[in-house]
Amino acid sequence: MMTVLLLFTVIEPTADMAPKKPASHLSKKSKTGAESRKIWPEAIFDIDPNGKYQRFVEIINNRGWGQLVSPRETFNTEIVNEFYANALPMEGEEFSYTTMVRGKEVHFDRNTINEYLGNPFNMPRNQELFAFKEQLNRGNWNIPAMVTALLRINGGFDYRDRPNPRPLRALRNQMTTFTQLLLLLVLRNIQPCSHMSDGTTDVMGLIYYIDQGWEVDVAGVIANEIKLFAESGLKPDRPKNNAQLGFPCLIMGLCEKFKVAFPKQLNETISVVDDAHQGGQASNFSPSFEKHFPTYFNYLCNLHDASYRAMTTVREIVLQVRDNQPTRSNEEYHAFVAWPADRPQFPGRGSTSAAANEEKTNDGIGEDYLMSN
Repeated sequence: MMTVLLLFTVIEPTADMAPKKPASHLSKKSKTGAESRKIWPEAIFDIDPNGKYQRFVEIINNRGWGQLVSPRETFNTEIVNEFYANALPMEGEEFSYTTMVRGKEVHFDRNTINEYLGNPFNMPRNQELFAFKEQLNRGNWNIPAMVTALLRINGGFDYRDRPNPRPLRALRNQMTTFTQLLLLLVLRNIQPCSHMSDGTTDVMGLIYYIDQGWEVDVAGVIANEIKLFAESGLKPDRPKNNAQLGFPCLIMGLCEKFKVAFPKQLNETISVVDDAHQGGQASNFSPSFEKHFPTYFNYLCNLHDASYRAMTTVREIVLQVRDNQPTRSNEEYHAFVAWPADRPQFPGRGSTSAAANEEKTNDGIGEDYLMSN
């Protein structure tokens, strides 16, 4: 009988022999800082179609933006943060406009958002860029036309002086009240930004296109903004690096569309914008100021001239007293200075305290709108 001896060698597994895990970003949460970022919510725009700002309602209706201005009223912070945290592809992959929320795949590409908003804009066949995007890429905005259409009398843009002068922004208090409403719409629901005391040149360009009735693919703008938010945590120099995350209600709607299970409690409620008068929040400029501007400007010029005469007269009197010379009488002094009388008044003129109040809140739109929770 022969005995066969079998020898077994135990081989230690190496890293190369280990089974590969799927490389898809959909199974792994990206660490972008989105997990702890604050959120900048949309607003519901409840503007009276028969009121003073009915043109705003006409713009919304003509563009089919009803869903845009009437988002969900509540959202869940954890859902929104998870949406952004998982939105980035793995290194080397193209941005897919897809994320994972509660184990469900959620798409946020331009076509998906456009469908969710009710298909307000259909891109013409064989056209890759819509008119606003083409203008944005060129960057040569018609600043004089924008000033005329969007700003108050004598309003203007701030410019960067070096190295090449170029327009940077327009201050909110130089915008007409209607432009302030459009600014609020853009910075809440289209290009979210919690800094609302001014509008950058590109933001003002978007407002100009909206105001003029020109071509704007709002779904394309929003999809790109979400992409910027998702990428913003990667590098310090990314756009929106420190910005609060936007579109929470849109995100909740997309998650609902793709059957994501929500928590029972939606812990945040968004604000409502309507055209009720809020006297305590009146802007230091009002629409009626524009037609009264020439009168008020002349008054200020006369006041300046009188102040100059008063100061020079006081100096003259001091020198005359020093030299024991006779001085003007009180009546002669007032007659010479000629302070302007009858300071012009006009309805709706805001007070200094109201202007200070507005500076604190910084998200109203002048005297004609109410932000309420």
